[in-house]
Amino acid sequence: MTLKQSYSGIFQIGATISDRMMKNEALKELIKSEFDVITNENNLKPINVLDFEKSVSDLTKYNESPAVKFEHLRPELDFIRDSKLDMRGHTLCWHNQTPDWLFYENYDIKGKLADRELMLKRLENYIASVIGWMNENYPGQVTSWDVVNESITDEGGVRDRLWYKTVGADYILKAFTFAKKYAPEGVKLFYNDYNCWLPDKKRGIINLVKQLKEAGVVDGLGLQGHINTSMNIELYKQTVRDYFSALGLEIRITELDIDMPGNCDFEYQGKYFRDYMKALIDLKNEGVNIVGVTLWGVTDDLSWKSGKNPLPFSADLSKKPAYFGMIEAAK
Repeated sequence: MTLKQSYSGIFQIGATISDRMMKNEALKELIKSEFDVITNENNLKPINVLDFEKSVSDLTKYNESPAVKFEHLRPELDFIRDSKLDMRGHTLCWHNQTPDWLFYENYDIKGKLADRELMLKRLENYIASVIGWMNENYPGQVTSWDVVNESITDEGGVRDRLWYKTVGADYILKAFTFAKKYAPEGVKLFYNDYNCWLPDKKRGIINLVKQLKEAGVVDGLGLQGHINTSMNIELYKQTVRDYFSALGLEIRITELDIDMPGNCDFEYQGKYFRDYMKALIDLKNEGVNIVGVTLWGVTDDLSWKSGKNPLPFSADLSKKPAYFGMIEAAK
């Protein structure tokens, strides 16, 4: 049985795709057979969608509504559509991988930062443009969006970056409000973050998402799973339980890769994958509303942590012990 067959009726199993993956037909077939939901690893992030040259070419037209581009995304989107896979949109608003020029008057980084009013218009129009283009060109493909990504520091506060400096701490609420306005009915809106087990950060995320929930603009929480085999699984399990207890929202493990500290022992990694996935299944059986787990990549060689071999497939597409550990947990 494949991963998605093994987890059918439990939760979705997903992966990310990238430019390099689209050039490998065997890998594409593997993705179609093993997974049922896909996230674009990089090409839908603001830095790759915002079009600087076009934006500055006509400030009368684009000053409040930055130009966007999507042609680079079509191979990935066509693959997802033709494979009849769900898609998670990642990500609309992020302090990182968003070009600095977006935050300046006339998009000129040598000038002044734009004011709150202008940046709120740019934020709304950008979100409307991205969601609108996806709806028009690939209707029904996106089933959820990571609306805001990684806005809370490890200490629990809102990151003091350019969205914060130009709009204020409520840029997060505004982004979700705009996403709610333009997203089709039934598309789920998520807040996504990492290091979610740190006590101060957990408190900050819960406080933030409670505000979003009270405003009626959030559906779920994405807990990134960039960990290694030294992570205490019981601590992680309690962390997920705490979030669900506090918020009662859908939970997705959005970015799972598990590397080995020091020399890599694939057998031990396989057992850890098994125990980790079993912990998530136990939580699901407790009533925690875990709706999916997405691997951040597919094969070790194409991972952003490629030197640490954090995924269930090797470069030659062979199944590692981590793969069989995931299958065993589902049994």
